[in-house]
Amino acid sequence: MKKSFIVTITDSKGIKSYKFSQKIKKIVSMLGISVTIYLLISIIALLFLGGSYLKNIDILSQNSELRKFKNDYEEEQKREQERENKKATMSNLNEVSKTKKRKVLTMIPNSYPVKPDTRVTSPFGGRIHPIAGVQKDHKGIDFGTGMNADIFSTADGIVSFAGQQNGYGNVVIIDHSFGLQSFYAHLDSYSVKTREFVKKGQVVAKSGNTGNSTGPHLHYEIRFYGVQLDPMNFIKWSEDDFEYLFKNERSIEWESFLKEII
Repeated sequence: MKKSFIVTITDSKGIKSYKFSQKIKKIVSMLGISVTIYLLISIIALLFLGGSYLKNIDILSQNSELRKFKNDYEEEQKREQERENKKATMSNLNEVSKTKKRKVLTMIPNSYPVKPDTRVTSPFGGRIHPIAGVQKDHKGIDFGTGMNADIFSTADGIVSFAGQQNGYGNVVIIDHSFGLQSFYAHLDSYSVKTREFVKKGQVVAKSGNTGNSTGPHLHYEIRFYGVQLDPMNFIKWSEDDFEYLFKNERSIEWESFLKEII
């Protein structure tokens, strides 16, 4: 007869008995002993090694703080080096040859789009809109040209638009190098067409009074990837004052460009 043992369970529903072989009893006993030994070893480890373990945790924490400090320090050094590089690049502008200066001045808009003695009637920035009568940012410069004054391209480029735009009347837009555009509005007429190449100083239009306008004038903008910039920073830039644009128009990161020409 095989050896066995009986487990009896009593609850509210009555008494139930379960018969198990001796092998099951041995397995259960061994599991119990194994768990007990594991718990004893864990307690002993904590008693004898706990101090060292906590110390190691503390060291790891300190190392983490040191690594963070090191990373922060390296980042600050990197930023400082970038600032120094920018200063060095700007200080080296005087080393640019006349040939390079003249070449760059054909590629990036500069000088006046009208005769230099033409009066500025509304500068770039905040103003009371002459028609709406409310405070609005003026995204360009207005020149009081009178009717049919010559309008000049301010750099070499290609005409990306020549036609009518809401509010601006007759418009010419010229794409230049490095993501820059020049924008000429309220024109009476234009003498260029879309996809036509133009040269700096070329007459591209005649001033007028089209669109939302209170009198004959030129509305002139400079855009960098669609963002309007103060055109006066470009107008005042010249071969004799080659630093002017790069020091005054700081919304563009010029340093990478300057490295290529210095």
